Amino acid sequence: MGKYNRILVAVDGSATSLHALREVFKLTGSWVTVVAVAPFYDGDLGLVGVADPQALMTEPCNTALERAQEMADQAGAVIQTVCAVGTPYERIVDLAQKEKSSLIVMGAHGHTGLKRLLMGSVTERVIGHAACPVLVVKG
Repeated sequence: MGKYNRILVAVDGSATSLHALREVFKLTGSWVTVVAVAPFYDGDLGLVGVADPQALMTEPCNTALERAQEMADQAGAVIQTVCAVGTPYERIVDLAQKEKSSLIVMGAHGHTGLKRLLMGSVTERVIGHAACPVLVVKG
């Protein structure tokens, strides 16, 4: 086993994040945790007529993790999936620390200019706050 024996991969369902996961399968047979983060919402979703607000908020997270599990099955890899709720970079960093991850892997979305300024960069924040190395994989 190499230096990176516990890897955390952050996915959001985008092609870039799933590409990063695919690259991890090429690199390791080690323990891989795959996390997707659903945003925290403290408003009243009941006002919009949604029967199950929690399911609505976590649907994209669960969809991304289902796709990750399909990819793992095809690659013959064993993964643990986690749908976390909260601020994406905080949940990724917190889970990496809890899992004692030796590496975080993320896809690079390549936002530039105004879009990047307005949205911020989850990847940059993870790099700035993580206690372990962060590998950013371009699509």
